[in-house]
Amino acid sequence: MTRETEPSTSTASTKKAYRNCVGLVADAPNFPTAWNQVVEKVKVADELGFDSIWLGETWGYELFTSMADLVRVTKRIKIGAGIANIYSRTPALLAS
Repeated sequence: MTRETEPSTSTASTKKAYRNCVGLVADAPNFPTAWNQVVEKVKVADELGFDSIWLGETWGYELFTSMADLVRVTKRIKIGAGIANIYSRTPALLAS
């Protein structure tokens, strides 16, 4: 005689693991020396294990170029745009 057993449900398999994500908002400077400081801070944040860095656009450097510069010097941190001015760009430029 065989007996059907219910699938095992251990507490480890039923609990979901949650991980907190920590991100930073970077400065938006208007001068090259200040931007170099932002780049260094983002590199340190990447090395320390922060999950993301966020940039907003001001009247200084162009946002997407700044994001590309940060991608160049980091290894794993995610880089996001908090605010991008849609009125100062063509639709084609925003889509790229």
